[in-house]
Amino acid sequence: MADDDRRCGAELRARRELLGLSSQETAQLLSVGERAVRGWETGTAKTVPAGVIAELAQLEQNQDDVVRELEEIGRRSGVIVIYRGDGVVPDRPELPARWHRVAAATALRNLAVDDIDVRIVYADE
Repeated sequence: MADDDRRCGAELRARRELLGLSSQETAQLLSVGERAVRGWETGTAKTVPAGVIAELAQLEQNQDDVVRELEEIGRRSGVIVIYRGDGVVPDRPELPARWHRVAAATALRNLAVDDIDVRIVYADE
């Protein structure tokens, strides 16, 4: 196996984990089998298709947009709302709640750098 193939699988896994997605959730979002995702990540599959990396990049862009939205909400209200269960994230019900919680934690961290005090709370509290 070429080093490039392993790097590609390693990159896929690192990016997936940064998004807060499991391999099963990633497979569902990419409309592939979980076995394919695991194969790419472990290097048992030859290469990660370019379309998969492009779709992950779009998910990253979506998450970056949500982080910015949550930062603005946090600045205005001092509170960022997160969700316990999947399928309930406003405007993004296809994404797992964990994905949104990662975005919220990132927004919280970014605001803390600017000494802006923000709390994260569950929507049902």
